[in-house]
Parts: sequence; structure tokens; C-alpha cells
Amino acid sequence: MRLEGRTALITGAARGLGAEIARLFAAEGARVLVTDVDGDAAATLAGEIGALSHPLDVTREESWRTALAFARDKLGGLSILVNNAGIPVGGPFEDTTLADWRRAFAVHADGAYLGCRLALPLLRESQPATIVNMASAAAHNARAETAAYGASKAAVCALTRSVALHCTQNGWNIRCNALLPAYADTAMVDSFAPSMPGDILRQKLGAQLPMGRIATAREVAEGALYLASPASSFMTGAELRLDGGLSAR
Repeated sequence: MRLEGRTALITGAARGLGAEIARLFAAEGARVLVTDVDGDAAATLAGEIGALSHPLDVTREESWRTALAFARDKLGGLSILVNNAGIPVGGPFEDTTLADWRRAFAVHADGAYLGCRLALPLLRESQPATIVNMASAAAHNARAETAAYGASKAAVCALTRSVALHCTQNGWNIRCNALLPAYADTAMVDSFAPSMPGDILRQKLGAQLPMGRIATAREVAEGALYLASPASSFMTGAELRLDGGLSAR
């Protein structure tokens, strides 16, 4: 029960990595608020794991304010924020439209910025508190077809460092770290090549990593748990790379 007595809000938690993080945090004793732009799906998962749910569009400030007010009222505060919401944005660089670019930054960079800024008052009331920002190995390992995705995730890394320093300079026991997974076994992977059988796609993606496979969703969730728990109490402004050895090259 590594999160016993803690309260956690997780964005993009109706499916994929967010759902796995929510399941693990709940199993480890946290009171979890499952949030997602798909409010019905968030409610379904919350019912399965004994959590609460609330709709949240991470690109909208007012949506954040409403969800955080719900966390205050129903959870009694907030001690963990996981900015996980993400979308796949890829394709040849010259085919990446300005709308694609802005959407990637709206969900990833703006969403994390709004979450960090607006949640800080609640987190200050529940110190020690932690923020886990979901970045990506794509922030450092560029590919021609992931310009918008990688650039927006690099922005999340820079934001993480600034928020960490802001908290330490103010004397708050609020840590902020980034989690950088490579490919993970979720439905988002299938969007990379919709016409390819899923097992073949996963084999091809795994072959790009030194360990020869992609991550399981549970492995990524364990990384989030580590950053959210007291086990990482001397880490802030850091990047935890779960990339199967990709960054070692």
C-alpha cells in the first residue's frame, strides 16, 4: 500500500496508460479521481476500481477548475497529480498541418501546464505532494514522422523542470518529475499502422528498441507509481526514461 492515505487525480485515465495507472494507484491505497474527456468511460473504469470520476478536457481552463473543485469536495484535497492525457499525432512532416501541431501542443503541453498551475493550491495544502507529467522518449529520440508529438512532449519536459524549481524555491514539498516511456502496449500503438495486424506491429516496434520489445502498460504504471510515492522522495525536475535502452544508444 505504497500510496495509502494519498489522493490522486489522473488525466486521460479512461483507457490505455492512464487506466493502468489508475488501477495501480487504487490498488496501492490511493483515493483516485479518474478524469477523461470521455466522462462516461471514466465513470465505467472508476466503478470497476472503486474510484471517483469526473469529465475533464485538459485543454480548457474552466474544465480544470471544475474537476479540481470536485477533487477538493469529494476527495478532501489532492496530493498527487498525474498529467497523462495524450493523443497520437504523426505522419510525414510536410503533411503535418498547423491544426495537427496546435492540437498536439494543446493536449500535451497546454494540458500539463494548466494542470500544474491550477492544481498547485490544492497540492500545497496536502504536502508532501507530487506531480507526474507523462512525456515520451520521443522528446529526445526524434523521428521524421513525429515532429508535433515529439516537440510537444519536449515542452512537457521543460515545463517539468520549471515547475520543480518553482516549488523548491518557494519551500514547498511538492515534487514534479516526468515519465518518458517508449512504445507501450496500448490501443494508441495501433493508430501507428491501422492496417497492420497488432502482433506484427508490436514486433516491429519492439525491434527498434535494444531490449527487443515494447513496454507493458503495467511497467509504465509502475514508473508512475515510483515517481508518485515516497520511494522517489529525493527526485524532482527529473526524467525517468522507460525506453528499453533507447536512450543508451
